[in-house]
Amino acid sequence: GWRRSARHAKSLRVSATLAFGRMYVAPLIPGLIARYPDLECELILGDQTVDLVDDRIDLAIRMTRDPPQDAVVRRLIAVKRVICASPAYIEAHGEPRTPGELERHQCFSYLLTDDNVWRLADRQGKETDIRVRNRFQFNDIACLHDAARNGHGLAILPLYICGADLASGALKHVLDDFEPVVSFGRDIYACYTPSRVRAPKVAVFLAELERMLSPAPPWAR
Repeated sequence: GWRRSARHAKSLRVSATLAFGRMYVAPLIPGLIARYPDLECELILGDQTVDLVDDRIDLAIRMTRDPPQDAVVRRLIAVKRVICASPAYIEAHGEPRTPGELERHQCFSYLLTDDNVWRLADRQGKETDIRVRNRFQFNDIACLHDAARNGHGLAILPLYICGADLASGALKHVLDDFEPVVSFGRDIYACYTPSRVRAPKVAVFLAELERMLSPAPPWAR
């Protein structure tokens, strides 16, 4: 059972992206460790893709359009992204009513992956490309979130980052008839090597993740 297996491989190495890992994965670990006295856990956070084998990762939680072909992959949840800004920014610069008006605004893009082009899909799925700009940029989503909250411009943010601010009014959702389309897709996956399929430590962590995300994720409650 668990104890016999854990003696051989009790340390669980989990990889996750910085923001999602810090906000939603890290808080799960103390409770899990308390329930399973033989379990040790290492959480490796970073936005660069890890190699499951070379980096000795038991379980990787990634947002990607193309999960690794040689891994066992379980889709955890789809994350919606929105364009938002602070009430102060909207008061000072106006609220964009059409995608074309974004060209007149300061716009923050995650990881600089879009070459300063925002792709927006309307409710029928028709996509529009808009060239955007900002005089400073970040490759960290927490910095984008802070910049938007502090009134420096519009940002594309996943709801798991900005949901609480939208509920409180600290941020306002703009252009809500359009959804941003980003290169790394909208699905979060759990990925692990075939050798980990029957590992109890992976199973208990996956169960904990799925419990946290269902029936609705924390940011949607």
